[in-house]
Amino acid sequence: MGMGIRVFFIDNNDALIKVSYARWDRLHSDHPTECFPEYAGKKIRYIFVILDLEERKPVFINRIDCGYVTFDAAGKLDREEWAKHLLLAVESADLLGPEKTDDNVIMARAEFLRRRYHHRYRWDFPHGMLDRLIKTIFG
Repeated sequence: MGMGIRVFFIDNNDALIKVSYARWDRLHSDHPTECFPEYAGKKIRYIFVILDLEERKPVFINRIDCGYVTFDAAGKLDREEWAKHLLLAVESADLLGPEKTDDNVIMARAEFLRRRYHHRYRWDFPHGMLDRLIKTIFG
């Protein structure tokens, strides 16, 4: 059994636009020629799916991430915005659990950061989109 990744951009009409993982990787690796000029200056929704594969065919969805990616004027990844995205993701991770003070007050910083992260960088499926995604992946 192997692992596979599928990436989709979502247009304003909620259409799924398949993007090869190689292009996604080059976009995030700051490849000199990789860009999406059709998205220049825009913030686009994406879906990132991690799959189990058997004989190169998807058999199980392990994880689905729904987020936003912002492009600069040339259609390349907006590095500054992506760095903010990653920083907030790390800051919102509460790896040690809620912090307590001497007077038993729980510090809710991580929870507030998680909410801010979800509000800025995540989105939820509109009605019917998950079904369309599953049909697209499994045929």
